[in-house]
Amino acid sequence: MPLRLVRPAAEHLPGYRDAMARGFLPSNVDGERVRARQQAAIAADAADFLDRLHDPDARGAPIRLPDGSEVPRLPGWCRWNAGRVDPWLGAAAILAAAAGTVLARRVVEAMSDATFRRWGTRIITAIGVFYLAQGAWMLGTSP
Repeated sequence: MPLRLVRPAAEHLPGYRDAMARGFLPSNVDGERVRARQQAAIAADAADFLDRLHDPDARGAPIRLPDGSEVPRLPGWCRWNAGRVDPWLGAAAILAAAAGTVLARRVVEAMSDATFRRWGTRIITAIGVFYLAQGAWMLGTSP
């Protein structure tokens, strides 16, 4: 089954719980604490936990900052991966990364500074345009 992003819902919660039990961290910043907090929230009220993950109108409670002050909540929504990534695709990505690392030095050393800047600008611009278009598409098609 390919990668499939879904809105968090009760039918996906057992898989999410299982992923956290096997070591998945729901955040790359202070992941252990976030995982413990999410597991406690699911145990206390799973429906409320799921509801708080999708708040595009920022109706949730204000955010309390470390100094004790509160700021308004920003709109936000979360999506979960309900599919599986093909192991061969993962292996191909690792091989491509290794080959790119080995070959990059030869390519960069063969370029002049002007050529490097020109190609660097083109590549960075193309990546930026792609992600802007993807973001616009996601905003336009998100429920």
